[in-house]
Amino acid sequence: MSSDQIIVIGAGIIGTSVASSLARRGVPVLVIDAGEPLYGTSSANAGHFVPSHVLAFAAPGMVEAGFRSWRNRDGAFALNPSLRRDGVEWLARFAAACTDDNVVKAAPALQGLFDLTRQQLERLIGEGADFDFQSGGLIQVFTDPASLTGARHEIDTMRGLGVEVDELSASELLASEPTLRGVAGGFRLVNDGRLDPALLLAALKAEAIAHGADFITASVRDIQPTSSGINVVTTAGTKSGAQVVVAAGVWTPALVSSLDARLPIIPAKGYSVTVSGVADLPRSPLLLVDQRLAVTAMTRGLRITGRYELTQPGDRSIPPERVSSLIELARPVLNLPTTVTPTDPWTGLRPASPDGLPALGRLASDDRVLVCVGHGMLGTASGPGTGEAVASVICGESLSFDVGVLSPQRFGNVNMRGLGRGFRRSS
Repeated sequence: MSSDQIIVIGAGIIGTSVASSLARRGVPVLVIDAGEPLYGTSSANAGHFVPSHVLAFAAPGMVEAGFRSWRNRDGAFALNPSLRRDGVEWLARFAAACTDDNVVKAAPALQGLFDLTRQQLERLIGEGADFDFQSGGLIQVFTDPASLTGARHEIDTMRGLGVEVDELSASELLASEPTLRGVAGGFRLVNDGRLDPALLLAALKAEAIAHGADFITASVRDIQPTSSGINVVTTAGTKSGAQVVVAAGVWTPALVSSLDARLPIIPAKGYSVTVSGVADLPRSPLLLVDQRLAVTAMTRGLRITGRYELTQPGDRSIPPERVSSLIELARPVLNLPTTVTPTDPWTGLRPASPDGLPALGRLASDDRVLVCVGHGMLGTASGPGTGEAVASVICGESLSFDVGVLSPQRFGNVNMRGLGRGFRRSS
């Protein structure tokens, strides 16, 4: 293998997008991934393409919303007791970041990643890739009139940032989505859409391989800088490269801890279930706002996803009540029959940063190592664009937005006890 290759750790949507973007530029790439069982969310998430989501997750009002959810036990937000100390420290940083300044700072970078992603999706479709893509918008559905009224401030903020939004009355919403029941109204995010995330991941991997990238299955044990490059110690031997991109999701902090890097990234667990036997499917991807659920009609069935549970990197449990609660919460709004069959119950760990922005850039301790992590619930929506951004940084190309806003150095000297501990995996 070439010593001037770029080693990418992690073959989720972020790492595979990076590999594809680099390989298409003629850069030799080796991707290392631990394989099954997958811990990320690249294959079984809602599949929403949401360039409308230019407001950082850490925004004014989110602390209060999270506290209400935790107090009411409505399933939208939870804190795993095993993560109590680190969770509290992360929440403190999150609360401090929920400001208008953070929203203003984040919007151009998020929009830049979304724009790059749209370009890549259009390119892939033009080249014949099929990942069940549908444009035409995503609908935020409200069943509580007070909640609908309260959302208008956020919608106005989004419009001020250039997001195209149409308001739908209850009758207009029902005309657009006749399967819905008990709605107060909604908003159509005009330029959003949906896709099958597993098919997109497969298309990107196939493209990377077609342009010369190599993929191996191994667990990463250590990253060791040398005078001539970077060694990555794995269960399949030591691999050498000129630079390393760590895109290992929630395992990234552990992998870079030996390089004197501390990233305040913790897992935010989500759940999904795909339901078969639904005769009347929604025409558009939906966000059931008051139920805190994302709903997507795919060729493989109706996918329902939800929950944001701060937890630990090894947490892969799927309590049966979590799966059943997704269906029961969605049933009255979607008019689901009692005979629907849940298939493929699944859980994954979203890498969550306290300011709602991904960390993308070189480490201060060794600029031959880049991290690409912290996309939270926006991995699919920004993955291919992130690949382009990372490739541009490595290849010295200019970008239309300030990628420095995403620098991992912005976190300063974090001191969260759990960071850098845990299993060393590459996915």
